[in-house]
Amino acid sequence: MRVLFCDRAGYFSDLLNSVDAGHRFYAQSWLYVHMLHISPSYRTGLQRFRILIVEGVPTEDALRRVYKKPLTQFDEDARQWYKQRHYPVDYYRRPPEPGTRATAHSIGDLDVELAKATVSGADRHGRAESSYRRLAQVAGDQCQHQTALGDLAYASHLFTQASLHYEKAIKCGVDPSGLAKGLESVLAYRSDVSVGELETVVALTGGVRSRYLLGIARYFAGDYEEALKALADVSGLPHDDEFRARRARALALAKLNRHSDARAEAEKLLSLARDSYQRQSADLTAQDVERERRRSETAPVPAHQAFLRRLSRIDGEVIRVDCMGGRARFWVRAGSETRKLIVADPSEVITGGATATKLEFNCGPQKRPVTIGYTEQTDPATDTVGRIKYMQFR
Repeated sequence: MRVLFCDRAGYFSDLLNSVDAGHRFYAQSWLYVHMLHISPSYRTGLQRFRILIVEGVPTEDALRRVYKKPLTQFDEDARQWYKQRHYPVDYYRRPPEPGTRATAHSIGDLDVELAKATVSGADRHGRAESSYRRLAQVAGDQCQHQTALGDLAYASHLFTQASLHYEKAIKCGVDPSGLAKGLESVLAYRSDVSVGELETVVALTGGVRSRYLLGIARYFAGDYEEALKALADVSGLPHDDEFRARRARALALAKLNRHSDARAEAEKLLSLARDSYQRQSADLTAQDVERERRRSETAPVPAHQAFLRRLSRIDGEVIRVDCMGGRARFWVRAGSETRKLIVADPSEVITGGATATKLEFNCGPQKRPVTIGYTEQTDPATDTVGRIKYMQFR
């Protein structure tokens, strides 16, 4: 309601010259919300309409994309809706158990300041940012203030700090389900979020949107197998996110030469398309899938690359090698993540290149770019998560 009200108020800003005028726009916005939520012709598109508004699409553009109507027609529909004598009834069923258990505790001056700064700063980001930095210094790492600090950082558009506070709150014992949506929203706004951080959030919240964000990040990092795992279940996502997830799945399958699966996923994508933009995107995805199929058929894959494709792959750098008699433990860093992998038998490791060469490496700390293929195999005795079968230093 607030977004609709503000957008419409801005549209007629020259008319808002009195408190009475503001009240009329406020009441009119509630009429819009009532119609959107209950009217049979509008309620089916409400979820997608809300997503577009949250993403920053102007109200008038969102109305055209979802309902195929200009603002003037939407306004006329609302006036007719108001004139009805009877309205459809929408019942809210009482849940079998309370969603939350109410608890009471005394709050101090800092809690009040945090709440005031968050509310007043929602429309004044610069002022909220100044308040955040001052109050964050006062609160420090105290567990009871982390959620409120996260809310204030969010209102200040300090999304990195917001996610850090929400994560601290969860580690302090706050129910993850209560913060999952806020944390996932923050991550969606950030351009600097790493795969490692997303993995941490998935472990903390188990949220479907967190897995979606992780899958998309893995896809763009070129880790197609892990992207498919993260995007395996996209049920429960908003429609636009499900569409993007299935598009990433289709392209990842094509990159892995699983062409029949990629084609099937591209067909599902087309059936999901709701507007001309999504239909065009689905058509382009199908073309990309077909292009990958033709490329794989016309260009023979070298034997060592074909072998690598059957393994879990990591592209990064070796930062340490622990020599252990006839074995060696490799510390491989990719982005913010470090994996420990074992060479159990050097003779079973294939090196990259057209001709096989002997595997050579030095023990101790180092920094060497590398591509590794391995089988996932956790071994507590060596503290490793995989057995190296392919290695190519770059």
